[in-house]
Amino acid sequence: MASLSQLLGDRLGSFVEETNLEQGEIYTFTASGYTADSCFCWIAPATGTAVIEIWGASGSGALQCCCGPGIPGNPGAYAKQTVCMPSGCYICGFTGHSCCNADSNCFRGCSEASCIQIRHGSGDCSCICVEGGAGGYSFCSTGTSPFCCYVSNHSFPGTVIGNDDCGMICNARFNGHGFAYGTDADVLIDSRISCTHFRTCNPCCERRHIHYVATAPNVVSQEGTFLMYQPGDCACSVVSRSAPDRAGGLWSLLNVGNPNATTAGYRYFSWGSGRACQCYQSWGTYPMLPYGVPGIGGNSCDGSRDHGLRGGMGAVRIRFIRD
Repeated sequence: MASLSQLLGDRLGSFVEETNLEQGEIYTFTASGYTADSCFCWIAPATGTAVIEIWGASGSGALQCCCGPGIPGNPGAYAKQTVCMPSGCYICGFTGHSCCNADSNCFRGCSEASCIQIRHGSGDCSCICVEGGAGGYSFCSTGTSPFCCYVSNHSFPGTVIGNDDCGMICNARFNGHGFAYGTDADVLIDSRISCTHFRTCNPCCERRHIHYVATAPNVVSQEGTFLMYQPGDCACSVVSRSAPDRAGGLWSLLNVGNPNATTAGYRYFSWGSGRACQCYQSWGTYPMLPYGVPGIGGNSCDGSRDHGLRGGMGAVRIRFIRD
């Protein structure tokens, strides 16, 4: 009688041998909570080669208490280095937190950097530090064109598309912030820049606006990508202007762009009332997005608040290949 292993082998054939898996052991480090300690120290278990990737924390979307759409934050900078690691040498450092100050109106600031020190020989050290991305901006626009307000009031670079009241605004007020530094790094990439295409003068009719949320390199693709998000309705619908819907939309877009789809989008409702819970700062505090993905801004109306979404945390990934 055939054994179970023989029967399985006959049925599965070549399917049991994966050919597209990365060689080596994978170690990952990232912050897990609001203020949890994000320091780490990895020690090489043997002599081998370490492929190190590091991401700064991504920018967070900003609070707004008045009618007016916000632009997304930028992802943090990125770096990569390949080093020979003798057994017992180490990689130590910390991963940055994204901005958690959900009550800061209009702009939360720039998220934290991730930095590491690599000890890869007797007295040989190198360092990498990648800054966090700039947060998104929001401001009150009761009856004027959002595009014009960004250009005139906040000195954002803008490109007119169509008439003078419409166009593209990019989050480059501080040159995008988020610079990458490394003494021996193989790859250094500064923060990519997110944008919003404002296609109407009505600040509340956000379904006519398109947000281009930039991701960091090696999150969805090697060079990063843009998640093109367009909200669902005009007239300040409780769904289209809600942070839960935006989180679900970004997760769905990540799945579309990623061959290894994971989490599906969802919408959160409070008290079973059917009203999206966008009026609470928890949506701007919980880290619901993965590393390398910035938070999108809100689109509040008069008498309501929208805190936007918190950006993804910083991260370090080590792929270790033993000799």
